[in-house]
Amino acid sequence: METNKRTVRTTCKIGACEPFCGLEIDVENGRMTAVRPDEAHPVTRGYACIKGMRVADYQNDPDRLLAPERRTEPGRFETVDWNTAICEIGRRLREIHRRYGPRAIATYWGNAADSTAITLANSFCHAFGSPNSFNVLSLEYTDRGAVASRMFGNENFILQPDAERARYALLLGTNPLVTQGMTLLQRRPYIGAELRAIGARGGKVVVVDPRQTETARIAQQHIAILPGTDLFFLLGILRVVVGERRFDRRFVERHCSGLGRLERILEGIDLG
Repeated sequence: METNKRTVRTTCKIGACEPFCGLEIDVENGRMTAVRPDEAHPVTRGYACIKGMRVADYQNDPDRLLAPERRTEPGRFETVDWNTAICEIGRRLREIHRRYGPRAIATYWGNAADSTAITLANSFCHAFGSPNSFNVLSLEYTDRGAVASRMFGNENFILQPDAERARYALLLGTNPLVTQGMTLLQRRPYIGAELRAIGARGGKVVVVDPRQTETARIAQQHIAILPGTDLFFLLGILRVVVGERRFDRRFVERHCSGLGRLERILEGIDLG
C-alpha cells in the first residue's frame, strides 16, 4: 500500500496561548507522526514549548471527540449527528429564553479561547440579549487592559518591546529567561541574547525582583525590593522624573491629560 508522506510548515494552534510558534510537522496518510520547532520561523526561531511539541497527541488521542455526545444519564452519553445536536441545543435555548429571559444564559471563556472563539462567544451573548459574558480578566491581566484602554482607547492594544534597539531595560516582576518572553502575544526564546546585547552595546538592564532570578543574574543591576513594595518603587521613579523635570513637558502636555493632577499627588510623596 502506497503511503503519502509530507512535511508541513505551520504554526501552533492549540489555543492555550497566542504567539503561534512555528512548527514543522511530518504527516503520513493524513495523520501527524512527528513534530519539530521550525528553525526558519522569523519570530520564534526554532522554539516551541512542550504544549506545541505534543500537538500530535490532540489528533491521535483515542478519547478525542469526533462527534457530538448527548448525555442520557449521569456518566453515560450517546453519539448524535451535528444536525440533531444543533437543533436540540437551539430548541432548549429558545425555551430557556422564553421562560427565564435572556439573562439566564452566560458564557465564560479563559486562556484556551482564541480571538475567533471569543468573538463568537460575545456575538452569541449579544444575539441572545444577554450581558453575561464573563472571562478570566476578572482575575488576571486587568492592569494591562486598563492602561491600554486609557492610553490608546482600546484594551486590546499591547506594547511590544523593541529590545533589539533598546539602551535601557527595566524589568519588574518578570523572568523572561525562563518564561521565554516579555508579553502576552509574543514568545521570544532569544530574549536572553537580546538582553545581553543591550549591555554589550553600552546599555543597561535593570531587574527589579525580591529574588535573584535567572534574568537578574545577567543584568547590569538587580534591585531586590521587598515583596509588595512595587507601588512605592514606581512612585519614587515618578517623583524623581516629574519632580526634577526629567521629561519632555511640551510633548506630555500635547499628548496627555492630567499632568497637573499627577504633579500635585507626587508633591506629597516622601522619598525617604
